[in-house]
Amino acid sequence: GTIDIEDSIGSIVAKTSGGSISIEGGAGSISAETTGGSIGVECEDPSIERIELSTMGGSVRIELAESVGGQVELKTKGGSVSVDDHWAFTGEEKRNYMNGTFGEGNTVVKAYTLGGSVRLDTL
Repeated sequence: GTIDIEDSIGSIVAKTSGGSISIEGGAGSISAETTGGSIGVECEDPSIERIELSTMGGSVRIELAESVGGQVELKTKGGSVSVDDHWAFTGEEKRNYMNGTFGEGNTVVKAYTLGGSVRLDTL
């Protein structure tokens, strides 16, 4: 089924096989995996360390504070990938794959989908 998490102040692990995942908040690390829906993450914590998201059947959207930066790897088979222009992205960039750095910092962001787009945006 669908998973909705709001106002979390700790690390998050969320998995489902039949729905979307929506996460607001989080600190430390966020991990989410679904086989049947989209994943959306909003995290205002500038000290977020790691975000790993994976879906087989939907899009992925990550919204982070403008002060966050670090390593990013975004990959899709059936859509496009993008990083908000606010951050200076440096690295390998194709329509369906990005691997490099965004902004300044130590956050690691990895997001994969087979059936949609992947976006890294500012809040």
